[in-house]
Amino acid sequence: MEKIRKKARMAEHSVKKEQLINWKILKQSEGQLLATNAYALLTSDYFSFSKTQCAVFKGTDRAVFLDKREFTGPIYTQIEEAVDFVLRNIRLGATIDGLVRKEKYELPPEAIREMIINAHCHRNLLDESCIQVAVYDDRLEVTSPGGLYNGLTYEEVMNGHSKIRNKGIANIFSQMGLVEAWGSGIKRILNAAEEYGLPKPRFQEFDNMFRVELFRVNPITDQANQATNQVNQDFERLDFFSCLYSRFTCKFREISYSHKIKLE
Repeated sequence: MEKIRKKARMAEHSVKKEQLINWKILKQSEGQLLATNAYALLTSDYFSFSKTQCAVFKGTDRAVFLDKREFTGPIYTQIEEAVDFVLRNIRLGATIDGLVRKEKYELPPEAIREMIINAHCHRNLLDESCIQVAVYDDRLEVTSPGGLYNGLTYEEVMNGHSKIRNKGIANIFSQMGLVEAWGSGIKRILNAAEEYGLPKPRFQEFDNMFRVELFRVNPITDQANQATNQVNQDFERLDFFSCLYSRFTCKFREISYSHKIKLE
């Protein structure tokens, strides 16, 4: 986690109006400054479909809810809240290395983060479905509206190729340090799972949706689930996103938001 915090601090910088125009987040028309879809998504809850639905289910299907939350607002805060939701609802163990006690989640936080960020970068904004994050006894599942974009094939995706559907959002995420390179997310998920000794993640495209599944090693029991929740409540909240977003959000708020939304 300290590595993520250091990376976040390095990524901090101010954003000026001119930069947002260059990144096509804001547009000028007849002397008027207009907000694009990307600006609205990054700064507000203007679009009702821009939500991240999170749930914990009993067993391995969606029959019984144990917990559910719905996060709205700027999409980077949705990412933060969704990652925290998953971490609160998976097991946290500890190992002793000499005199040092090290906590370790059963699933790699880096992979969880990549799954949720990728869902927002690649979702189809013409589809009014929401991004869904589901925790089951045997897996974590992240589903985003929209299949593969612009003729991209499954094989190409698995080989690291990418065709970004939402370039404005992906560009801002890159400037914020949330994504390192377009097309690297799938590989990072695979590598993180392998380093953890987990089964190979599964990637599926169906019914105009894209789904990523990260598998848990041991099925969780009700007793273990209760213990996990208690441990996580006592554990300090991992707010490794806050320093990354602080300056961006301040600068966004300084820019006058036009009531006219220019659709891309």
